[in-house]
Amino acid sequence: MDIDPDRFDAIVVGTGLPESILAAAAACSGRKVLHLDSNEFYGSEWASMTLDQLSSFIASLGACNGSAAVDSSAELDALGLEESELLRDEFLYSDGKVCEFEGSAAALGSSRDYTLDIAAPKVLRCAESLVDLLIKCGASNYLEFKGVQATYIWSGDGFISAPTSSSELFQDRSLALRDKRRLMRFLKSVQAYISQEGDGAGFSDENLKVSFVELLEREQLPQSIQSIILYAVALLDEDQKASSSPISALKGLQLLKLHMASIGRFDNNGAFLYTLYGQAEIPQAFCRVAAVHGALYVLRMPVTSVIRDKETKQFKGIRAQSGQLLYSDKIVLGASFNKWGSHLVEEMQRPDSKTPSLLLGRYVCITDTSLLSGKSNLLLIFPPRSVSGECNPNPVRVLQLGSTAVCPDGKYVIQISTVAGSGSVAKAALDGVVKLLLFQSGSEEDLTSILEPDLCKPKLLWSGFFTEKLHSTSSQVIDNRIGVCAQPGPEAGYESVVEYTEKVFHQLFGNEEWFASKPELETVEEE
Repeated sequence: MDIDPDRFDAIVVGTGLPESILAAAAACSGRKVLHLDSNEFYGSEWASMTLDQLSSFIASLGACNGSAAVDSSAELDALGLEESELLRDEFLYSDGKVCEFEGSAAALGSSRDYTLDIAAPKVLRCAESLVDLLIKCGASNYLEFKGVQATYIWSGDGFISAPTSSSELFQDRSLALRDKRRLMRFLKSVQAYISQEGDGAGFSDENLKVSFVELLEREQLPQSIQSIILYAVALLDEDQKASSSPISALKGLQLLKLHMASIGRFDNNGAFLYTLYGQAEIPQAFCRVAAVHGALYVLRMPVTSVIRDKETKQFKGIRAQSGQLLYSDKIVLGASFNKWGSHLVEEMQRPDSKTPSLLLGRYVCITDTSLLSGKSNLLLIFPPRSVSGECNPNPVRVLQLGSTAVCPDGKYVIQISTVAGSGSVAKAALDGVVKLLLFQSGSEEDLTSILEPDLCKPKLLWSGFFTEKLHSTSSQVIDNRIGVCAQPGPEAGYESVVEYTEKVFHQLFGNEEWFASKPELETVEEE
């Protein structure tokens, strides 16, 4: 099938979140956009799958799905063009293992009733820039959210709630009165800093020049409170005390400001939201906005190479697997082409971003009951080295979802993730968390919870483990003509995605206004 016309102002390959935001932004500014995806579904690395799809995906990790090259050198020579084969990273995910426990098949129900995320578990802070962007461009009309009802952090011998406001602080019985006073004093300083728009009020200039973890030390906050602030409020992914590049005090205070602005913004939903029907709904919403503004969408359309002028080396478009040449001076590629982008950067003798040395370990589990009686959506945090010693070098994040249309009624999806240096380290850390939280058939454990009275130990019905290579979380833009988007990464929120996506937009399109026009509210028929 040939695409007509064959010339566009922008061609976007992949329907992940950053690609979809860029497609919508370009379409809203009046540009003619072509948006392609080799899959038959939206989302790319941000996709949500049925239970059977995720099982097959994990079981097939390591298989190479390369596409046949098209011999077209004569055609390109006649046009004064050359092509660079797109190298997709076929081994972005690995270490896959699926476990379905004896007798659980019937209890799991229909595969179609599950929408399970490939990307690491993420929550949307109510005051994040993505919320404002969804409202501004009209994508919020296609989305529904549920609040995360509670946040807990592991203390070593049980879970304690993570108080983030004055009222929660005074109601919390797990903190000593002395610790409450110190935390209250710190929160007052944070509030003074926020009210003065960050000019230093509440903290000395000297304290604002250090790392965030050092600032917490200077405020004489106990380790338990520091863990709450670093990993349950700021939601950091790396051990800040052992890190060679801990975040700055200013960055930490910005995260606290964002969190405090999120609390109660939407009724009583707390600080965090999660999308009904999985994370893939967010990029789909932006795709709908782009379609309203005239973007052309073609799924099941792999791209094999980019084409450029033989003499000037400027990018001119892409070649589809069908052999058709599609022309545009502006091209956006999804995260699966990060490997190709790195090769091209080296070829052009430009410094590359961070060399990938870490990976993200992921467990997706399905249980028969909630971890916390009476609550469906929970966020649990295990600080560094708190559950499996050195096998747990970084925080482990656990997100339970039960009322967000990601699983059948009476079932719960528990997503567990951590950053580690190898698959074996990641699995050891996450296995320790699974053993602590969930009852596995065939074990000699008692179903009685060892956690606290209201927390129970659900029966594990199904689990899938896999790892994801972590490249740089920043995008690559080459000659202001072609951008390669970053992968989802381990971050708990979407703030960095929106930030770098806007930067890519301006690098590609100059000073064009970000989401220039207000979309008309139309209903777009699904394919």
